[in-house]
Amino acid sequence: MDWGCSLCKRPCDQLLCRECNARLFSDFTLREEDGIYYGWHYEGLVSILMTAWKSGGNRNLSSVFVSALRRLLEALPAESSPHPGWMIIPIPCSRAGRRKRGFDQMADIAGLLEKADGNHFAAVHLLRRKCRPERFGGKNHDDTVDLFELRKVGKADTLSRLGWKAILVDDIVVTGTSCVQARTLVAAQLHELPECVCLAGN
Repeated sequence: MDWGCSLCKRPCDQLLCRECNARLFSDFTLREEDGIYYGWHYEGLVSILMTAWKSGGNRNLSSVFVSALRRLLEALPAESSPHPGWMIIPIPCSRAGRRKRGFDQMADIAGLLEKADGNHFAAVHLLRRKCRPERFGGKNHDDTVDLFELRKVGKADTLSRLGWKAILVDDIVVTGTSCVQARTLVAAQLHELPECVCLAGN
């Protein structure tokens, strides 16, 4: 089967050709704003690729972003403190987004990280979205606000007792509200304040 670069569309047997991969990562570095880390500015090639990944439903692109997230984790200041590994806690996408694309993009990335190196990364699906239609007069409209709640805390509690560090991961940070809400819930459960790392920021 013939493949083409996801960005320039030239014939290529990889998701990204060498030139586009170099351009994509040329401005990739660990950035921090208001306590949230991210690697790219959400613009140009990054926005094109993320749109193809999320809105276009190109699930294969998850592997590109796994590589990016791993680079960010290795660059975190917390990496100077020894610990057995990272609990990768994905911030769940909206219910509407999951219905549209058929998968949760950050859950995909967490799973791929664990599959690649289960000795240092564990996918922990500790959060889920909870609709609260009562906030909108009891009617479940499409614009119902999704709020986080904890789920299946056993794995997270076990790894936390073993010294694994929790880290929240998301695709794009815009206002930081999702990270703050998720961080509050996880901190209350695990008694540690997790870092929050996003692939891109506005």
